[in-house]
Amino acid sequence: MKFEKYGDIAAGGVVAAFAVLGLAYLVPVGVKAPPNISVAPLAPAFWPSIIFWMMLGFATLIIAKGIFGIMRADTDGAEVDADSGMKARTTRTLIAIVLLFVYQAALEPIGMVLASIIAGLAFTALAGERRYRYFVPVAVLLPIVLYYFFTKIAAIPIPLGFFEFIEF
Repeated sequence: MKFEKYGDIAAGGVVAAFAVLGLAYLVPVGVKAPPNISVAPLAPAFWPSIIFWMMLGFATLIIAKGIFGIMRADTDGAEVDADSGMKARTTRTLIAIVLLFVYQAALEPIGMVLASIIAGLAFTALAGERRYRYFVPVAVLLPIVLYYFFTKIAAIPIPLGFFEFIEF
C-alpha cells in the first residue's frame, strides 16, 4: 500500500502546513493583543505561538520517522502484509474519536476533573499501556493538579459538574 509507505511523511506534511499557516496567518491576524504587555508569557499570542512551534517540531520528527522508515524498508527488501495492522489502527482511531465525543459530552454533567480522569485512563489503556502502577496515578493526579493550578493560581473557573458543592 502506498499510503502505508508514505503515510508518516504525508501526515507530517499536513501537520507542518497547518503549523506554518497558524504561525504566519492565524496567530497574527486572529489574536489581538494590547500594546502594553511587558511580560511575554502573559501576551495573548504567546501560548498559541508556542503550540504552533511545537506542532512544527513534532511534524518534522514525524516526517523524519517516515523517511527513515522508508530507507529501512528498502534495505530490508521484505514486503510486509499491512492489512491486519491497518485494520487494528483504524479500529483504535475510531474508538479514540468516539471516546473524544464521550469525553466532551461528559464534561458538563460530571465535571472536568472526573471526566479527565476517566478519559486519561481510557486513552492510556487504548494506547496499550499495561503498567497500571504508572499510568493510574498520572491519570488521577494530573487533572487534580491542573484543577488546583487553574482555580487557585490562575483564577480560571473549571466546571465540576455534580461536584460543585465540594470546596477543594
